Amino acid sequence: GKFGERVAEMCNRYCKVKHIQYEWGRAFDLYELEQQLERKCYEAVLICHNETSSGITQDAPAIAEMCNRYQTPFILDGITSIGGLPVDLEAWNVEAAAMGAQKCTAGPSGIAAIAFNSRFYERCKAIKEQGDINPLFYLDFVSAFKKGDDDQTPWTPAINLAMGWAAALNVLKEEGLVNRWNRCSELAQGVRNLFLDLGFELLADVSQRSATVTAILYPSGIDDNWRADLKEKYQTQVIGAQDDFKGKMFRVGSMGETTKEEMIEGCKRMLDCFREHGHNTPDVDVAGYF
Repeated sequence: GKFGERVAEMCNRYCKVKHIQYEWGRAFDLYELEQQLERKCYEAVLICHNETSSGITQDAPAIAEMCNRYQTPFILDGITSIGGLPVDLEAWNVEAAAMGAQKCTAGPSGIAAIAFNSRFYERCKAIKEQGDINPLFYLDFVSAFKKGDDDQTPWTPAINLAMGWAAALNVLKEEGLVNRWNRCSELAQGVRNLFLDLGFELLADVSQRSATVTAILYPSGIDDNWRADLKEKYQTQVIGAQDDFKGKMFRVGSMGETTKEEMIEGCKRMLDCFREHGHNTPDVDVAGYF
């Protein structure tokens, strides 16, 4: 998907990358990944765990097991999975992981968190001491780690964003992490079943469909004019598609603090808007899907 491609693009600016690409929405070929790991020539494997551009969640536990077996560090882009899907960084022996506040934890945009283990830190420290480090200033893990002992940051932090995220995390704490995972999963399952029963197609492989976003292909004769009317006439917003799928697909989010009642009402409005655009869908008990 788009964000996996973006991860590879960012890494290409700082190191030599073997980018294993698939069609959007396809699950990784684990056999191909293992063949690459057998070469024992890579410093790390990095994946976009939950790809919101195509509605797919990659099999991180299986990839982590392979990385551990071949002694290759595993790095996780958990921007849209941590807080919304089961993620066990310790059990998977993840070397480093990143998450964004604005996604599954429903915090403010503009702040993120990075978790890393001692091996990752020591490696960063050694590279810095050797003078082999890529150009950087603010994103200095060694400086950040040292300041962290004093509950500080090396540079002036965005206090308002941190306070906003803390408030969102308190909401998550009250709900319970496992309860949030379950709610996201149930909402996504309801959306998938509803639209599949109505004859729509989903982009992602059936075995790896995401619990935080569902990518749904438009039926014939429908495009993003439907989405515009949904916003203006029905006061409801869904996410559009990107790149080659723009105008061919829409995405329904089920992460964060979305409630069952909100999702039911949103789906009803979506179906009404499809009917208005000439795509006849039968009357169904939307609430029954949730």
